[in-house]
Amino acid sequence: GPRNNRARWFSTFAFLVTTWALFFFLSVSETNDFLLARIYFRTCMLAGIFILPTFTEFVGYLLKKPVRPGITIFNFSIGLSIAVTVYSKYYALDGGPFLGFLYWPKISIFSLVQVLHYIANAIFSHSQMLQFLSKSNDEKVKKQVRIVFAGTSLGYIGAASNFLLWFRVAFPPVLNILIPIYVISVAYAITKHRLMDIRLAIRIFTHYALLFLIFMTPYAAVYL
Repeated sequence: GPRNNRARWFSTFAFLVTTWALFFFLSVSETNDFLLARIYFRTCMLAGIFILPTFTEFVGYLLKKPVRPGITIFNFSIGLSIAVTVYSKYYALDGGPFLGFLYWPKISIFSLVQVLHYIANAIFSHSQMLQFLSKSNDEKVKKQVRIVFAGTSLGYIGAASNFLLWFRVAFPPVLNILIPIYVISVAYAITKHRLMDIRLAIRIFTHYALLFLIFMTPYAAVYL
C-alpha cells in the first residue's frame, strides 16, 4: 500500500544519503593518496546522483499522488546515464588540491547534467509540496509535509553548496552541516505523525546496509 511505498522510498533515500556521507567523509579525510581520494569522492557522487530522483518518488507517495511512470523512468534514466560516466573524464575532470582538500574534481559534461538534474528534481518535488499545502484540507498530512519541506529545503541548500567548488568558487563546504536535516526531518515526521511503517523502513534500510557490507568487504580486505 501507499504507506509501504513511502517506507521503501524513504529507506532507499536514507541509505543513499548515508552512503554519500560516508564516502564524502573518507574522501575529504584522505590526505596522502590522491587516487584513493578520487575513488572515494566519485563513489560518493554515485550515491548522490540517485538521492534526488528517489526523494521525488517519496514525495509522490507522501502526497498520495505518485509520480507518473513515464516521468519516473525518464528521471532515473537520466540518473543512470550520469552514473555510468562517474569514474570518467566525461563526468568530471580530476582536480588537484583545492581549499585544503587533496582531491576535488572540476565540472565536466555529465557533472553539469547532474547539477541541472539536481535543480530540476528539487524544484519539482518542492513545488509539488507547495501546491499540496495550498490546496489540501488534510491538516494531518499538511503538518507532515511542512516538516519534510522545511528540512529538505535546508538539506538541499547545504548539498548544493558543494557544487560551487566544482566551478572553482572558493566557498568551503561548511553548509554540509545542513545535509543531515534531509533525513532527520522525515524521521521526525515518522515518529510524530506516524508517516509510515517505521518497522518496515528500518528493515529495508538494514537489508541495504547488509548488502553494502557484503559488497565492500573484498574492497576493505585489499585496501585497508
